[in-house]
Amino acid sequence: MWTLRAARLILAGVAGGFLFGLPVHAQEQMAPSSTRPNPSAYRPSSSDSSSTDVVYDISDASARSAFAHEQLNRIEGDLSRSIAYLRLQFENSGDYRNAVKERDQAQLAYDDVRRPIDQAVEHDPGYQRLAIKRDRVSAVLDDHNLSAQDRYELAARKLDYASLASSIRAEALWRDNDVKGARDRLIAAQQHIDQMRKDFQLSLYKNSEVMSAIRARDAAKVNVAAADGYLAGAVVARNDMVYYNELRFGLYRPGGGVSAVCAYYPGSGAYGYGGGFPF
Repeated sequence: MWTLRAARLILAGVAGGFLFGLPVHAQEQMAPSSTRPNPSAYRPSSSDSSSTDVVYDISDASARSAFAHEQLNRIEGDLSRSIAYLRLQFENSGDYRNAVKERDQAQLAYDDVRRPIDQAVEHDPGYQRLAIKRDRVSAVLDDHNLSAQDRYELAARKLDYASLASSIRAEALWRDNDVKGARDRLIAAQQHIDQMRKDFQLSLYKNSEVMSAIRARDAAKVNVAAADGYLAGAVVARNDMVYYNELRFGLYRPGGGVSAVCAYYPGSGAYGYGGGFPF
């Protein structure tokens, strides 16, 4: 009886590493070197004065990541509001408002001189014949029973009629000097507005406050990447430490399955706690 009892004690000490046999770290050596984690690989760099210990808990890393993302969102919001305020100032400046007013007046003048030309083209017999043909082909295309080849040919014919009708209108507008002068005025006014907008965009890169906000945003993006990387590393380290402790306290065998200690003592909990000994 005593021999069986002693054998059980020795077996439990060897397998668990915390009874009368081997020291605690002996259980780690039971696993192959390829499966044993290296906790020191997840230590922060020596320049990180916040901690020199292995990352066991991801709460700190998660907080860092959340703070970095929130800081980036705040900086991007400040930058967007600054640019929006500068754009509002630009659009309400006297020069820009005068340029927009000139463009609007040029548009009205162009519409006024073009209107009688369009009306004359609408009554042109050649234009009317082309418009009728175009409308007839369009009505035929509405028939869903057409073959693909017939639909393609009719669509091409409709496009030809529409192009010829448009050329008649364009030629009539091009021949009229008043229309041409009004069109040139409208184009020049729009080009002036476009150039003012380009100058405003360039001025943003000369604004010290905007450039400072842009640099802060870029730095915040780097902080987000670093915080997310730290969080990912913390998760990996936490998982490896869980596996490391499972090997250390005999919860699992390196090859998988329940270890001798846990299998022998029903009811033993995580890390070897929660179970009684059979003696």
